[in-house]
Amino acid sequence: MRRDVFHIYPARIDMVYNAYKRAAVEKFGKNPECKPYNTIVYGLNFSMKYNMNGGGLHIHLKPMQGSTAVALRFSVAQAVGARYGAYDRDMTLYVESILGVKSTPANLNINDFIQSKSGN
Repeated sequence: MRRDVFHIYPARIDMVYNAYKRAAVEKFGKNPECKPYNTIVYGLNFSMKYNMNGGGLHIHLKPMQGSTAVALRFSVAQAVGARYGAYDRDMTLYVESILGVKSTPANLNINDFIQSKSGN
């Protein structure tokens, strides 16, 4: 199962990137593979809380009109029942607490998001 979730933060890309990296390490205990300031990638292990049997999370970032857009691409092993929305909510709340700003949900196209270089 693949799901994409998008957020926009009124903050610089380096700040948002570092907040997501910290959340991966501090909140979820991950050792992510990072490509500053574009991507953060790590595996999703078995989790009762989020009803996940494994998979991965790719976090893509890009500047967008003075803010930072973030795409979370969940690739989860099982076909149904994964609570990726709850995972995203917990991640987003942690990132917002680090940044001291609220994000706005966005409706973006993942292919355009990943392929776009300028963000404007």
